[in-house]
Amino acid sequence: MGEDLLTKYESEVERLHRLQLSLDVEQRQLKWILVGGGAAALVASIASRPTHGAVIAAFAVVIWGTGLYLTLVHKTERAFNLERAEQELARLREEAKGGDGRPEPPV
Repeated sequence: MGEDLLTKYESEVERLHRLQLSLDVEQRQLKWILVGGGAAALVASIASRPTHGAVIAAFAVVIWGTGLYLTLVHKTERAFNLERAEQELARLREEAKGGDGRPEPPV
């Protein structure tokens, strides 16, 4: 039972690390929303009215901001879950070595 639980926590920690890395990639890719929105706004300003370009630029900023917010929220949640899983994994490893999992009292 103990080794099975230890294996599950090890795989969960690895999964959360991979999710953190994928969220970092997603956060870096968000800049392309601004680049695309800026290009579309420029084309719309030249081809039509400047206000159309401004609306497109504002829309791109809103989409970028929303994406950034959601990515940061997920990164924060993953970091919290990862910290808890790593603590539990350390406790389980200590328990597997023969300790009772409780911290030693101060001397």
